[in-house]
Amino acid sequence: MESLETTLSRLSEVSRLLDAATLDLADADLEAVRAKVRYVKAYARSFLVTQGSMDIRRYTADADTIDELEEREISEAQCRAGKERLRTLRDQMEILRTTAAGQRVQFMAEPTGQWT
Repeated sequence: MESLETTLSRLSEVSRLLDAATLDLADADLEAVRAKVRYVKAYARSFLVTQGSMDIRRYTADADTIDELEEREISEAQCRAGKERLRTLRDQMEILRTTAAGQRVQFMAEPTGQWT
């Protein structure tokens, strides 16, 4: 079993990673919103300038904005990955907290070093 000091050090490291992941997710979320707006604007422009029936206009707009759609989907995937990273870090932090609590209880139950 690792020492309490090592566990606390790892807990501190996971806490820093959690802070960084939170900031990264905020940036990714902002980019996802911007990508969505770019896609919607491009789609609307393409749809409005195309001549023909509704189906022709819709399919033309789909074809014209495929790059923006891809960018939007990638941005949303990055947000999902960031959220999963946050969940993983929170789980790791909970495990380390539980481990640290167990180590503290074990230390207090051992007579070694408590009489010196």
